Amino acid sequence: MPAKHKTRWIIALAAGAVAAAAWFTIDRFISPAHDRPHRVILVTLDTLRADHLSMYDHYWDTSPFLAQLADEGALFKNTIVSMPTTAPSHASIVTGLYPIQNGVLKNGHQLADDYTTLAELYKQLDYRTAAFISARPQFLGANFQQGFDVFDVPDAANLQDGKQHEDAYRSAQQTIDKAVHWIRNASPDDPFFLWIHLFDPHWPLMPPEAQLKISANALMGPQALSFMINTRHLDMSVYGSPETMMGTIAMYDAEIRYVDDQLRRLHKSVHDLRNPDDTVWAITTDHGEGLGAHHWYEHGKYLYGELTRAATVLWSPNAPYRGKVIERVVENVDLFPTLIQLIANPDAALPRNEGQSLWPLITDQTDRTYDKTFAFAQRRIFEVPPEPPYDPATVNYEAGSTYSIQTNQHKLIHKTEGDDELYDLINDPYELHNILADAPDIARQLRDALDVKLERLEREAATDLKEIDAESIKELEGLGYAR
Repeated sequence: MPAKHKTRWIIALAAGAVAAAAWFTIDRFISPAHDRPHRVILVTLDTLRADHLSMYDHYWDTSPFLAQLADEGALFKNTIVSMPTTAPSHASIVTGLYPIQNGVLKNGHQLADDYTTLAELYKQLDYRTAAFISARPQFLGANFQQGFDVFDVPDAANLQDGKQHEDAYRSAQQTIDKAVHWIRNASPDDPFFLWIHLFDPHWPLMPPEAQLKISANALMGPQALSFMINTRHLDMSVYGSPETMMGTIAMYDAEIRYVDDQLRRLHKSVHDLRNPDDTVWAITTDHGEGLGAHHWYEHGKYLYGELTRAATVLWSPNAPYRGKVIERVVENVDLFPTLIQLIANPDAALPRNEGQSLWPLITDQTDRTYDKTFAFAQRRIFEVPPEPPYDPATVNYEAGSTYSIQTNQHKLIHKTEGDDELYDLINDPYELHNILADAPDIARQLRDALDVKLERLEREAATDLKEIDAESIKELEGLGYAR
């Protein structure tokens, strides 16, 4: 954010800090002795499908540590991402704006300096800010480093002839090693805001042998195959054989178990600090992965729930909301005001954002409410169509724009080039049966709400879309991203 815009936020946030002792949420969340948490840690897990985590009813215990944090904190069962694509989803988390507003409409778009980020606001209240990121091109070239004292990304990917090599992203262990070193060398008197991004569940899957052995053993046998086909509704034809399908799922789940193990190690390093209880963790995923659902393995192309539903956990030691489970639909843009309200008066003027604080849902506070009635998402833009002829079922491309709007019960997917779809999420959570023709009134209500939303967002749309540099684009293509 340019310096000319910063002064007013310093004034507003400083005023909020003074008033924080009387703030209901903070008093309940940490303790009356603290105005604000000494440490805030944001963890984003890339390409991690929520229902492959233990606390989202997976077949086996892929994430015992994250499940422990969920049991001890607050678990959100229905967080909807703004866009199931890495850079746009993260841009929404750090700005509280939808992609159409902040101009990051695909991997390869740059976040402009004009948008105020979480790190910038924390830095203005004298928090040290650091980010340790596992994938380079989606973030560094896209200007996500604004507001950070330290922004640590992998070295440039070693790409040759557009082929993927193992050093195209950094493993969770390498990223956590960097973060732990920074934590241990930070002054214990300095508050900090730390962002950790882990990429391992993203293709190419390269899980360590130890976690792969655990995963393969857990998924052995006909019951596991039946679960994937009949409960998760994965299409085996995407893989070609049951053996390939279960082998791939085993690798994907092993990456999740590996990430879980590394997060446990990060958590221990923070716990070893002075006053470890004065810490707030927010853990979320940027989007899911198809894994064969709706005949699609990857992400980005569709807005079905396996791609748009994120896992979200908020945790602090000795939290008064221990074991809280929130079923209602929320949005990942809500994380922006949720994390800012930890350090600022909730009545302070915040930068324009589309989020609402999640604390009223967690603490049952009566003076503030969360009153969103639906969640909104949009599909990434595709600027370069594939060379014809091509099979639409197997190519990562769709013409036109796609949007979704959903309540806890129904979801409408609207396509500017194609037919709309309507799903009953209570009776059909995996969105298999389009009931548009059977429920026209419900479809019309949701479409009207979507039209009103889009009309406003299009008036507020970013107009100066900026591309990342040519070297970063080459790195993105090496990770398999289409333009």
